[in-house]
Amino acid sequence: MNAPKYLFAAGAILLLFACSSEEYLYEGSVPEVKQAIYNPEKGFIREIEVDLDETLYLYYSLFRYDRQVSPDSISYLVARFFWVFEDKTYNSSTLPLTFSEAGVYKLSLNTVDYFGDTLQEKLTIYANTPLSIQANTSPKSANPLDSSGVDLEWEISGLDSWEKPQCILYVSANQEKLWNTARDTISCESPFHLKGPFSSLIPEAFRDTSYVFYWGIKIEITNTKDANRDSSSFYFRTRLIENPEAILEIPVRYSSISPENTPQFRLSLLSAGGDTLQALVSGEKRVRFRNVSPAANLTVSAEELLYPEYRAKEITENALSGIYSVTDTLFFEDLTLPERKPLQTTLAEGDSIGFVARDLGSGLNKDFTEVFMNGAVIPFRWSGDTLYFKNACFSDSCEISVRLLDYSGNESSPVYWEISRQDTLFVIGHPKITEARP
Repeated sequence: MNAPKYLFAAGAILLLFACSSEEYLYEGSVPEVKQAIYNPEKGFIREIEVDLDETLYLYYSLFRYDRQVSPDSISYLVARFFWVFEDKTYNSSTLPLTFSEAGVYKLSLNTVDYFGDTLQEKLTIYANTPLSIQANTSPKSANPLDSSGVDLEWEISGLDSWEKPQCILYVSANQEKLWNTARDTISCESPFHLKGPFSSLIPEAFRDTSYVFYWGIKIEITNTKDANRDSSSFYFRTRLIENPEAILEIPVRYSSISPENTPQFRLSLLSAGGDTLQALVSGEKRVRFRNVSPAANLTVSAEELLYPEYRAKEITENALSGIYSVTDTLFFEDLTLPERKPLQTTLAEGDSIGFVARDLGSGLNKDFTEVFMNGAVIPFRWSGDTLYFKNACFSDSCEISVRLLDYSGNESSPVYWEISRQDTLFVIGHPKITEARP
């Protein structure tokens, strides 16, 4: 921890005056010893904010000639130090505090020298109710060419009585740059009318597409040092122009999948009665159904064509006239265990043992393959989807275990195979389930 060079200017340190000319307190008429309250996040403080149920850590700091005194040396310079909070005294160098009720709290740090003189540093703590901002009636869409614009409404909860809020509106067509584009300082309590138009393009440009505009509210508290209390962002889309139908956009995601796999799926848009309205095949991360007639309770179903172990739950959505809607994410999951079986079950002495692996979902993560014989790990090698290892069975029978893991984290079933000697051959039997295999 580096102490500030000029603590007087920072306003975080008080001077310890004593009645003695002892060298450890003074050099001539210049006081040597200073104290401070330190917080790891804010530094040297006299005022700080903390949310309810969060722990605030305060540290006692002592300086001599603007250099911090090590904990072991403090007792040579001062007789004692202590915190006073809520009429209780604490004698430790670190003071953790947690607040369950919102309010303004006062705390003092006291240092006493060997002549009985006391130095006091005061701290104001604002224990805040967690702040949140929610869009109240956020517009689903707006006409990009209409000068009337849109009304933005929100609801703020968690403002405490001592806080004087100021809200700043941010608007951008680029979500990553939203907080770089402050639009206006506005009232925190009243809706804001955002004037249009939002584009100068001709109407035909919006017949089959929509643009997203992001807006956000940042709350600043004007009467405390920790000004920025919270910020939340929302968005609205532009309407389709001169198009009475709807567009549905479906984001598609897969659970962990092998980088070697290129998925391909079929999406079907079904009516409330189960009739197929549209179907398409794609491998893109975002898929769109265009020219959808307005209707309620439409269903989007999905089928993975190349990796059938993947399944996705259906999505229900309404198609509204002139509206470009984005559905919930359609998420493909692979919950099927990888499989394996012996390449051949009869082997001559000296033959390698082979196991064929099979996974029709996320793909085998071959880095996590393990092979055991009688509980001991043995080396192996992959050749395509088959792994080979030497027959290390030197008794009449041995147990073989092969463990596989796919990219979705599914582990192969806990089974083992018994390999037994029969005359000059080795025979691998059927798999057996066991509750505890190495």
